Amino acid sequence: MAGLCGLKILLLWIEIISLANCQDSSGETGNGNGPENSNPSPPHTTAVSTSPSLSTVSVISSPASTAAKSTSPSVPIVSITPSPPHTTAAAPAMSSDTPTAAAQPPLISSAPTSVSTNQTNNSTTMSATPTTHPNKTNIQTDSDNKTSPAVTQLNTTVTPTTQAPPTTPAPPPQCSYTVTPIKFGFQINITSSTTGNYNITINEEGRPDTENKSMVQHSSQNSSHEIKHLKPCTEYEHSVTFIDTSAGRENIHCNSTEKDNKTTTIEMSKDDIKDATSCIPGYVCYQTDWNITSLQSTPNKIQDERCGSKTLCVKLGYNDICTDFTTTITSETCGNSSFNFTKNISIDFLNVSEINQTAPTELPAKINTTLPPNCKSLSIDYSCRERGRVNESKKLSELEPFTDYNCTGQIKDNDGTVKKTTAPVHIYIKCDFDINTKKSSTNTSIELSSTTTSKNCQQVPQNLLYNCSCSRHPPGYKITANNHPPGGTCHVTGLQPYTNYTCEVQPIYNNKRVPESKSYSVTEKTKSGIPDPVTNLKVTVPEHNVIHVKCDHSKNSKGPENKCRVRLITGGVIVDKTDTPNSNLEFRDLSYSTTYTVKVTVFNGDFESEPKTDTVHTQYNDKAVIGFFIFLIILIISVVVAVVVYKLYIKKRKESRNGVNEGVTLESTAIYMNVPPREWHHKETH
Repeated sequence: MAGLCGLKILLLWIEIISLANCQDSSGETGNGNGPENSNPSPPHTTAVSTSPSLSTVSVISSPASTAAKSTSPSVPIVSITPSPPHTTAAAPAMSSDTPTAAAQPPLISSAPTSVSTNQTNNSTTMSATPTTHPNKTNIQTDSDNKTSPAVTQLNTTVTPTTQAPPTTPAPPPQCSYTVTPIKFGFQINITSSTTGNYNITINEEGRPDTENKSMVQHSSQNSSHEIKHLKPCTEYEHSVTFIDTSAGRENIHCNSTEKDNKTTTIEMSKDDIKDATSCIPGYVCYQTDWNITSLQSTPNKIQDERCGSKTLCVKLGYNDICTDFTTTITSETCGNSSFNFTKNISIDFLNVSEINQTAPTELPAKINTTLPPNCKSLSIDYSCRERGRVNESKKLSELEPFTDYNCTGQIKDNDGTVKKTTAPVHIYIKCDFDINTKKSSTNTSIELSSTTTSKNCQQVPQNLLYNCSCSRHPPGYKITANNHPPGGTCHVTGLQPYTNYTCEVQPIYNNKRVPESKSYSVTEKTKSGIPDPVTNLKVTVPEHNVIHVKCDHSKNSKGPENKCRVRLITGGVIVDKTDTPNSNLEFRDLSYSTTYTVKVTVFNGDFESEPKTDTVHTQYNDKAVIGFFIFLIILIISVVVAVVVYKLYIKKRKESRNGVNEGVTLESTAIYMNVPPREWHHKETH
């Protein structure tokens, strides 16, 4: 569709141009009431324009829908409005009675069949319904869906303007000015000039970087304007320009009566310099409307934005207070002409920030202050306030150590009038104490006595105390004693016997630990104490004349040694005494069938614990009994054996006696048998 619209617009412009050419070549004018009104031919329009300008061309075309395959023509509407200035147009001739109007741009129709003309004032509206023109080609869209040719309908609105008669341009305005040197600058008079706004430009000769431009209003034939704050005896370039607001015209440079547009300022006089109030503490200031960058001074001047661009200030020395001070101001541009100014410098010129105040480091406190040496009648009185207690004021002699103070001094004259107040001085006195500590101990306490001196505090403050604490391993086991004053004794009690302690002496002032002060440490060991008694004493008799002792005791004996001391007593007599680090002990080869008392204590090298006792009995002598029984058994066995042997002997004798008689008898009654010899018997068995 975008391509189709572009093609339509292109064809429309071709028709407008061709029709305009036809109208330019035709000079016929139709009659309004003649037969020409019924002539279907398009009207002839003659356009005469000196500078035709079409300000707006609008084409409105109803789109052809290719999707619906519409056959209705697409008719664009064109509206042309000429720009009114400098345009002469001739209205189209409708009839012979129609007067000729101002020329317009031509009205164009591709193939009009009827014309409707309405003319009101200086506007003409024409409507044409185009038909098929033999010399024109219908616009047809070539796409996937073919559409019928589009018929273009043109509506044109033309607004003609009447050509204005030529005017003669007005002559440019004229202006001139004069320059008169005055004090501090120039007076510029604008004379016989057009009223309006003017730019006045001033710069030092040959120095465009110093250009100063200002705009003034000239409302009468003559007006004067002052340009000040310039350098004396200095040549300046100047110019005045009229700001022309007419269209197409440039600003106009005014004529000057001065040669080369250059003028020199007048010389500076002493009266041009006035005394000024000091804008900076410790400075003397002077004011002038001359440009002070061309002025030098002794002492050297300073320029400060607090004083403005017209004030020149010089710094006072500390020794210049309470004296007559002379300042010399010199103009370099006027042949180094100089002027002297003398002023009495009172204490009011003193800059309190320059007063040297040295804060004290010892007690009694004293601030060393250096006042101007030429001010003989001045004195200073200080008052101090503790931080957090601004309503309480103290003198320097009342200050205490380890306290923050801000002290302010009042500078007074002989009559007591306060002239100045100094800047505050911060004071913090830290007494550097030297503590000499003596120590002594018992088995449960340590005593510390301290002697205190200080180099920067002549007297030890009354509110100074010491906090004593002793600690041992493991860390965290710490015992603290009550505070004691310097020269007193600190008792740390509740300690363990025979234990190493590290004791600290910490200064305390006003019940607060003294900040930034070191603690003083000493190491002390408590004396030996009485050890704890044994526990779980067990006495046994493993053998008839042996006693076994077993005892448990604490590993901390509260002394240098840790032993069990066992005493063996019988009949009130100590028969044995043994010290052993072991918990098991035996006593051997004791008396049989004897009662013994066992007494056990813990001995630490200095002290014994409370004893633990037990009583035991040894048994009979089992070895002697066994020997006796063995002897008795042997004896009995010997007797029995002897008896048996004797009986056997007697019996044998009896048998031997009876054997002779019986042998005789047996031989008479014996029966003999044939028994082979033993050798034969063996042979047979083999």
